[in-house]
Amino acid sequence: CSGAATGAAVRELRADNAAQVLGASSYVLVFVKNAGVVDRGTVNSFVVHFAEALRQESNAWSIATLDFVREIAVSESSAGHQQLLKKLSRSCCAVVRKAEKLVVYTGTPSVRLIEEWVDRLKLGELAWEAIAL
Repeated sequence: CSGAATGAAVRELRADNAAQVLGASSYVLVFVKNAGVVDRGTVNSFVVHFAEALRQESNAWSIATLDFVREIAVSESSAGHQQLLKKLSRSCCAVVRKAEKLVVYTGTPSVRLIEEWVDRLKLGELAWEAIAL
């Protein structure tokens, strides 16, 4: 595990630990690296920002990063993990709820807009999609 100096722990999401990472808390904010949507530095800045921003809610929220290029190359990943990768292929982030439901962010990659999206999610304004890991 790695994490921001004072923020929530950040876990790496992989095919071999997806159920564990996505089931670790009620909500997991997943940031996608190497999918061609945003550069690695921008994704890292999002991770640091949201690790701190969600620190007070660490009992319900956790953060994970997913290296898209590495995970798409894993031949022994489950059909559910492949489905998750397909859904995340054009996004910089998503939220997974209790390892069962997903909302993918489709807006412009920016801290402010992702914060607004997370707030809308917390208010129940966004629709969840069922996933099978």
